[in-house]
Amino acid sequence: SYIKSDFFKPLHVHCVFFVNLYKTWPVAQQYFRENYVDLVTVTNNKVVEKINSETGGLKGWIGLHRAPNFFWSDGSNFTFSNWDSVHNKLNSMKVICAVTSSTKGGKWKFLSCEEKLPFVCYSIPHG
Repeated sequence: SYIKSDFFKPLHVHCVFFVNLYKTWPVAQQYFRENYVDLVTVTNNKVVEKINSETGGLKGWIGLHRAPNFFWSDGSNFTFSNWDSVHNKLNSMKVICAVTSSTKGGKWKFLSCEEKLPFVCYSIPHG
């Protein structure tokens, strides 16, 4: 199976999915808006830990992007950050998307949204 899921409780219960299919950020966003809720929004360190346990050492897209300001894909406020200390080579890219890596402790960096990577998303369980 391409999808792994489990539960965590930041403020309310969500299901987190890691999808090991290599897609651009916009394609990953569309896939999850059609099938679940959205790319994952990271609100605290517990969510970072949950994502790390799901990704199994792989990098994956999260819902954060900049165009030109920071936005979470689901419209949530940008109040928590977990940046990697590595310098992001962004050049003149106006639209960039965030990737997390469990090998870097779940720290984030930005890449071109057109890179193809696995992705981390969430849904709200039924019941």
